[in-house]
Amino acid sequence: MATPTSSDFNIINGLFALTGALIGFVSSLIKDLITNRQKITLEKVKIHERNRLEAYKRLFGFAREITSTCFPLAQDKRDTFIGTMERVYKNKIELDYPYFTLQIIEILDRFNDRYICMTDPDLIPEMDREDEEKFLEKQLYDDAQKIEKLFKRTMRV
Repeated sequence: MATPTSSDFNIINGLFALTGALIGFVSSLIKDLITNRQKITLEKVKIHERNRLEAYKRLFGFAREITSTCFPLAQDKRDTFIGTMERVYKNKIELDYPYFTLQIIEILDRFNDRYICMTDPDLIPEMDREDEEKFLEKQLYDDAQKIEKLFKRTMRV
């Protein structure tokens, strides 16, 4: 058996040094990839939360407008409700549904159903006028107040 020479030891030391450098490089690369992925995830969460906050601001403005214009003694609640739905709900609040709780969505769906029944000429005869009056005189204001309460509870979290 041949005895190892000093050049053999130098080659072995060089291989160990190269292996160590490669391991250091790969571990640094893995750490950077993980860190970048976490930064991207954090940015996505920030964007989602910012969008969620904006959606809830629009919702609160909508609910506040309903409660201030359709309170029990207000006049012409039907036209006011229809106008608010067209101006604020359509293409704004309805697009924010993914951010809202199930309870809020149920109330908004009720508002939308009533709006459709009040404005679609084919459905107007189907809607009972007494039922519409009950909605406009009591349920509309109560539901808008519920949205405000749910908003406050949700934003506290």
